[in-house]
Formats: sequence, C-alpha cells, structure tokens
Amino acid sequence: IFYVAQLGRMFFHFLVLVALVEDSTCWNVGCHRHHVKLRLQTAPSRRRTGLIEISGTMKGNKVEAMSTKEIKAELDKRDITWRGVCFERQDLVNALARAQEELSEAAASKANAEVVSKDLDEDPKRTIFNEQEAYQQAYDGAVARAKKLKVAEIRAELAARSISWAGLIEKSELAATLAAAYARTALFSRSGMLEPGCTASLTAEQLRLELQDGRTPLLLDVYATWCGPCKLIAPQLVDIAKALGPQARIAKLDSDAEPNLSTELQVQGLPTLIFFRPGPDGSLNEVHRVEGVPGTKDALQSLVQQHLGVSCS
Repeated sequence: IFYVAQLGRMFFHFLVLVALVEDSTCWNVGCHRHHVKLRLQTAPSRRRTGLIEISGTMKGNKVEAMSTKEIKAELDKRDITWRGVCFERQDLVNALARAQEELSEAAASKANAEVVSKDLDEDPKRTIFNEQEAYQQAYDGAVARAKKLKVAEIRAELAARSISWAGLIEKSELAATLAAAYARTALFSRSGMLEPGCTASLTAEQLRLELQDGRTPLLLDVYATWCGPCKLIAPQLVDIAKALGPQARIAKLDSDAEPNLSTELQVQGLPTLIFFRPGPDGSLNEVHRVEGVPGTKDALQSLVQQHLGVSCS
C-alpha cells in the first residue's frame, strides 16, 4: 500500500509538471529522492533574464559572475545603500544590476538633452519636441540622479525647494518627487538654476545661457550686497516671481561678483532692472530698463506686465 501511494503521488506530480511545460520548446524531468527537478528552455519570444527583468542579459550575467565581495565594493563605490537592506546574495546582484541599468538610461537621457540643446542653439525658432516628451526625457535622467543621493540629502534638497516631504516614506517616493522638480527646472531654465516661481542669483556663465534661451521672457535684477535699495526691491521680486510661475524667469546678477558682465550690460546704477522679451527670431531682446526702485510692488507689476507681456495675477 505504501509503494502504491508513493507511485500515485509521483504520477500526480508528473502530470502537474507536464501541464506547466506544455507550451515550452523542450523539457527534462529528473527524479532524485522523490523530488522532481525541472529544467526549462522556453521559446525565444518569452525569454527573460533569470536575474531581473531588464533588457540586457549580458549585464545581469556579468554581475552574477562577480563575487559577493566585489558586488558589495561596487555598490559602495556607487554610493548605493545595501547594509541592512540586502540580506541575500541575489538581493545584492539585483541592486547592482538595477544601478547599471539606471546608469545606461541616464546616459541616454543626457545624450538626448545634448541633442535638444544643440538643435536649439542652431535654430532657436524651431520647436523640436513635444512638451510631454521633453518632460519625460528630463524626468528619466533626473530619477537616476536623485536615486544616487542619500535619503537625508534628498530631503534637504526638497526642503531647499520648499517642497513638502512629510508624507513621503519610501526613498523611491522621495526620489521621484525630487526628480519631478529637477525635470521642471530643466525645461524652464537653460542653465538649470532658475525654477518657476523663484528668483536666483546667477554667475556670468549661467546668465549668458539664460539670455540665449528665448522661450520665455526674462527680468534681470543687477544688484550689490551692500546696496540698500537693492535689498528693498528683493522681496518684491520674490512675490512677483511666485505670481508669474512658469510665464517668465527672474534672475539676479551680483555686480561685484561679475563686474565684466555688468559693464557689458552697461549698468550704471543699482539696482538696475533689465526687461528681456523674445523677438521674432526667437532670441531675447532688451525692451526696457529701470535704474533704482520703481516704487511699490504694484508699480513693478505694471512694468512687468507691460514690458514682458505676462500677467502677474
């Protein structure tokens, strides 16, 4: 009776395995101490890496061939947290494989961004990308960049951008939120230093990049840290930037830190507000300037609406 029961049990297992592999190209069944071992070679159209679902099997195989010590060293080199997170060798392998894939995606995104920048330089009037596609390209590269940061660093960057992270628990959620901010900035500002709704002080090199970008109007505040009227107008510009959002950029230039560019812009008094507006050829053209404080915030808003062609309401 015992042997009959064992044979029946084995036959049942055999039928289950046959059902599982009925659509595979080949299968082999071997028995060892009543435990069935199955090896499958599926059809080419259904192949996946046994390591992680990524397109490059060569990367996975390369990581699989590394020793555990080498994998840990590589993760440390890439500043990827694995202590207290990865407890099995396969977890370490998966973590490194994901990092390699993200690095490849980031490189591809960077290459796309360089192509976009080159095309804009060659033909500023040309609209070469759909806004949604451009955002996705910028976001893909930004995700890889954000994931390389530690949790404390991500939270610090979010706080610096006045983005709340109180409800975000997982690192992936924090990284995604910061990546979205990175992507919005990349589309809004050629230098990557200006954000919608904010003012920022730029270097000469960064400002030259912004002046080459005629997608949105630009208001430039040339100031000095010791200048009293400059300090008076600063909060007004912050409020106007918040009201404008993505309609226009507001940049600041320290005349003491960048004297050559200040001279090139023919700045003679402080503060000097210079209004730049996109011209027919897609480049920015100076349309107005004001030396000194123009008065109240309402007066400054009127100048912005008149000379930049945007609404502050």
